[in-house]
Amino acid sequence: MELYRWLLKHPRPPLAMDLREIRDQAQDNARRCELIRDRIDRETASREDRDWLELYLRDRAQARALVDAGRGRKEGAAA
Repeated sequence: MELYRWLLKHPRPPLAMDLREIRDQAQDNARRCELIRDRIDRETASREDRDWLELYLRDRAQARALVDAGRGRKEGAAA
């Protein structure tokens, strides 16, 4: 998902240093998701927390849909 967001912002393939940044962002986001879900479970999540998680999950769903569509086209072409 972080790669998806990166590609939306940059009109070029990622370089090695970009991939490192993308991996770091993925780790940070995974940790933030975990913290926010814990806050939601404890009913202490702020509106900002909930909004961030909602946007993150929406972007993740869009990224997965693109991957699934690409796989479907690839499988269709191979048949």
